[in-house]
Amino acid sequence: MANISVSLPSDGETIDVADYNTPINTVVNEINGGLDNSNIAAAAAIAGSKLADATVTNAKLATGAGEPGGAWITWTPTWTNLTVGNGTLTSRYTQVGKTVKFRITLVFGSTSSISGTVSHSLPATSVAYAGSFPTIGYGSILDSGTAAFTANLILTNTTTANVRVTNTTATYSTLNTLSATVPMTWTTGDELMIIGEYEAA
Repeated sequence: MANISVSLPSDGETIDVADYNTPINTVVNEINGGLDNSNIAAAAAIAGSKLADATVTNAKLATGAGEPGGAWITWTPTWTNLTVGNGTLTSRYTQVGKTVKFRITLVFGSTSSISGTVSHSLPATSVAYAGSFPTIGYGSILDSGTAAFTANLILTNTTTANVRVTNTTATYSTLNTLSATVPMTWTTGDELMIIGEYEAA
């Protein structure tokens, strides 16, 4: 039986296969050359190998919180043995899937203080890491333009991390707890900066 030759429908029209017998090559050629957003179902799965390289740019990523293209989120950590007072605290984080990244910067004011081992809450609950001393970040401590020290961030539990300062006076570097006089006497203008990354629960 010969095929019936018909003109292709215009955009917006539909074809009932009971009314027309269109050659399959004609249908395939039309699909390959004319797919647009309205032709693709919302639940359609497209293999990554079908996407051309460099076509998914930053501008095309979703920008909502927690999306790959989203802005970092402001969050206020809860501190133990550290008083922010009138200091300037900047703390932001992002979570994409199970990966959490965050940064904290605190510039001390006249009423900021440290009284002992400094800990802060995490922006999202962490998985339980193996071992008793998992390091999830690092940072720096600035003695108001005089000296700089290296800090490490140790996971205390799934919701809290502990800030330590590196002590190099011994044969091997050790991590010391912070205090009002360690690694220096804290005063206005001193800075504490932390960068961390960990796996969310």
